[in-house]
Amino acid sequence: MLACREGDLPVTVAVLPVPAEGFEMTLADLESLIDEDVVAHGAALCVGRALASEGPLPERLRFDVVSVCVNLDAGRVRVHHVRGAWQS
Repeated sequence: MLACREGDLPVTVAVLPVPAEGFEMTLADLESLIDEDVVAHGAALCVGRALASEGPLPERLRFDVVSVCVNLDAGRVRVHHVRGAWQS
């Protein structure tokens, strides 16, 4: 998990490592992996992070998912980013 901000919006990001065999995975493939359990877990992490932070609770929260796949043979890394898998 990564915690970052986009302006004043707190964003919690789940990073999914994908094995080299999944290098040809598409963004649609990644989106198909994001089921209700992943969304519920991400939403809970966002709310927990907001409650644990100092100051007033933000009006909005966002949970994203990023996949990372390394292809050592090609010397390349593929990253897919699903913005807003869950937003409050």
